[in-house]
Amino acid sequence: MFSHEFFATLTNYQQQNVRIVYICTENDFNGNPRRSYYDLKEGIFYDEGYMGHYAVPEHLRQDALEAEYNYKINLKPRQYKMLIKSANFFKNI
Repeated sequence: MFSHEFFATLTNYQQQNVRIVYICTENDFNGNPRRSYYDLKEGIFYDEGYMGHYAVPEHLRQDALEAEYNYKINLKPRQYKMLIKSANFFKNI
């Protein structure tokens, strides 16, 4: 389950008119990164993979780059997995 702090942080960023949030957890067992950019305005996740801020559409790249340094949220691996699964669920509705 997500903490109250996680939702409070997202709400705080929205109130600051932040467009992109950088959500991270530990690498997986094979060393692959588990990081995503979340578009607060559109509600879309972009899996970073090995692309860095180039994983988002071009018009959002500056926001994504800024998010890496200023709007980063670290989650536990289980929380991150749940977040991605729920995002994919709602995207397919």
